Amino acid sequence: MSQLSPVQARSYLLVLAIAFLFIFSGAGAQQQFVLPFLHAHLPWPETWAALCLAAVYVGEMLFRVANLAVCGGWSDNRLAVLGSMTYVLFPVGVGATYFTKSFPLLLLVGLVWGWGGAAMWTGSSMQALRYGEALKGQRLGLGAGLLYSGTDIGFLIGVIVLGIIRTHTPQAPYIPFFTAAGLTAVGTLLLFTLRSGAERVTEPVTWETFVQTTRRMKVRTASFLMCIAGIAFGTMLGPLGRHIEDTYGPQWLWITASFYPAARMAISLSAGFLSDYLFAGVLMASAFTLSAVGLAIVPHWHSPAAMALAAFALGLLQGTVPVVATAMIGKSAEHTRRALPHAIIFSFRDLGVTTAVMGSVFAHQWLGRFEPVFTTFAIIFGVCGAAALLLTRHADEKL
Repeated sequence: MSQLSPVQARSYLLVLAIAFLFIFSGAGAQQQFVLPFLHAHLPWPETWAALCLAAVYVGEMLFRVANLAVCGGWSDNRLAVLGSMTYVLFPVGVGATYFTKSFPLLLLVGLVWGWGGAAMWTGSSMQALRYGEALKGQRLGLGAGLLYSGTDIGFLIGVIVLGIIRTHTPQAPYIPFFTAAGLTAVGTLLLFTLRSGAERVTEPVTWETFVQTTRRMKVRTASFLMCIAGIAFGTMLGPLGRHIEDTYGPQWLWITASFYPAARMAISLSAGFLSDYLFAGVLMASAFTLSAVGLAIVPHWHSPAAMALAAFALGLLQGTVPVVATAMIGKSAEHTRRALPHAIIFSFRDLGVTTAVMGSVFAHQWLGRFEPVFTTFAIIFGVCGAAALLLTRHADEKL
């Protein structure tokens, strides 16, 4: 593998973080408005709209490992660049649906984005770890933290900017999505400037290596926790946004929803920094416990401020778990062995997002309100806080 100097690694990390800032101020943030947009402007059943968003994460879940089997000989940068191009496609597809009214077309675009999301996150995560390892002191956690902090800052900016545009263009509700595509394209162009690794992103993936990796207790525990963290993200994208708009009005959606990326932004870089010094289990347990406390309060406090607190609690969890898990993988595996455990663990995150987006729709139809959903998640997060401590028992396990 070609060696990077600490100065080169630092500059590449900053470019990677800025690229993700643009990508997630566009394609990332527009997800917050997809379901309200589809519900308001298309005569589709509620489940159809949810399926279009869930298709993205179903695609990611299916392609994370499959991409390594088929495209494992590619460099990390090639995976990241090609995957990021699909991030431009999806918001264009959503905006175009205002005119086409085509459910199958948007569903297909969602699945394509799922492939691209799996490719981009695998490639960029391996880049962040590679650049972080080249820093003085081998700062793998800092590398992961910078990648996610760029993502979270972008998400926050995007939710605010696209939310304001949406509020002021009710006669043209597709404009925020085309704006998101333009912002995302800037990030894709920045990824072209990064230096690729000289070697393939992963060693050949066989059924045997896949099974061996899934048997690692560290992988099993982290996969379970990542699934629950995915439920937190899916709750933010689906039921919480719909509940805010239906209960308090569309003007409150971007205001309260912005607390989610704000929490992620505040915690992701510090979580990465602390990952270089503390056990992953301790950090994840703290995040799950604090999120559980926040969600437990929400059902007893009926106001937009309660929704902001719920968004902040979910963001706190999502800002910690993926960063810590990525750093843990980097410290537990050699360069060409990192991509497979990363793909397995993060595919469970996609399963969690899909479960939340679809499951909460049916829960709302059955219960007629969202308060029990928050209470249920608070209990689950509390249990996960205790389960996360299992990672400390397997801190020295190699992947």
